[in-house]
Amino acid sequence: TLPEFDRAMTGKRVAEDVGFEVTYPQEFPNEEVRGKTLTFTGRVEEIKTPDVPELSDELVKPLGVESIADLRDKVRERLSARKNQEADRTAKTRLVERLLDAHPFDAPDSMIEDELRQRLEDIGRNLASQGVDPDKVDIDWKQVLEKEREGALRRVKEEILLDAVIRKEAMTLSREEFEIATQLLARDAGVKLEEIR
Repeated sequence: TLPEFDRAMTGKRVAEDVGFEVTYPQEFPNEEVRGKTLTFTGRVEEIKTPDVPELSDELVKPLGVESIADLRDKVRERLSARKNQEADRTAKTRLVERLLDAHPFDAPDSMIEDELRQRLEDIGRNLASQGVDPDKVDIDWKQVLEKEREGALRRVKEEILLDAVIRKEAMTLSREEFEIATQLLARDAGVKLEEIR
């Protein structure tokens, strides 16, 4: 719901009448209400509150841990690992930027177009997964195309540069490194491990 619903319902009691207006934004996914102002009226029939159980070792056992302390340790480990991954990504991004600045080159148009097509397909899939028809949404596709073109060019140049470094340094992955990398990619992308392999 939109914030207007929360504001209108906050502090209401059982049997109290409610009436409020909501103006839906022009970019709202549901075209039936997009850009319209609707009036909502009703009466509060019931107020429910969540029944939150007390935190205990028994409560957390279904999560695969023996105690609250174990759960805290696992959460701490995951947060630390995520922080380290983010630091690695930041360092890699900065290194690649410096290499690209030091070694400028033109990327093949065909590779840029392939990357751009993939990016636009991803945008379309994301919109469709949210129930939005990409053909009917009010988006300046020309502007999106220009914005994505810059990213596509950068991505293609990064791939070419990193492939060159790998070849020059004769870098290879061990089987164990490959397994770890594919597991991380699958987890981050939210897809099955077999698809990443």
